[in-house]
Amino acid sequence: MLEFLLDRWGDLFSVIGVVVSAGGLWLAFREARRARCEAVRARSAAKSAEKATIETRNRIGRHLTVVDVERSIAIIRRLEYLQRTENWEAATEQYHALRELITDIIARYPEIDSEIRERLLVARESVRMMDEYAQQQVRRGFGQDVRDYLDQLQDRALRELEDVIADLGGLGE
Repeated sequence: MLEFLLDRWGDLFSVIGVVVSAGGLWLAFREARRARCEAVRARSAAKSAEKATIETRNRIGRHLTVVDVERSIAIIRRLEYLQRTENWEAATEQYHALRELITDIIARYPEIDSEIRERLLVARESVRMMDEYAQQQVRRGFGQDVRDYLDQLQDRALRELEDVIADLGGLGE
């Protein structure tokens, strides 16, 4: 047997080399498959993280929109008081501030739903009409019919803004 090995030692090492190469190739394929599986898991995790980021950004945007709309409602409540106490000068200043705030909400949150955007536009238009009408009446004087008309516009703007908060889910989310 020793003589056989001495005569064929090159063949023996060739067979051993093929076996070792096949084993190495098998290990390389196994590691490549494992790496591919990990890449798929990493890609899936990245997509999940991106989805969570978008969802979080939308929740924050919705929350900030609700806060700004609630500020608008507070200004309308203040306007009701100013009109009841006939403080028209301060009221006209508040109309302008309210209109700017609603315009900022619309501009700052372009991703909001079109129905919500429409409600904000209606509220802004009501405030614009209140502002213009009140400024005209400051020069002429305010009668009960003017107050009633301003109350109607305020109620309309208030309803629209409250509906926006309801649509957005309020601050409870």
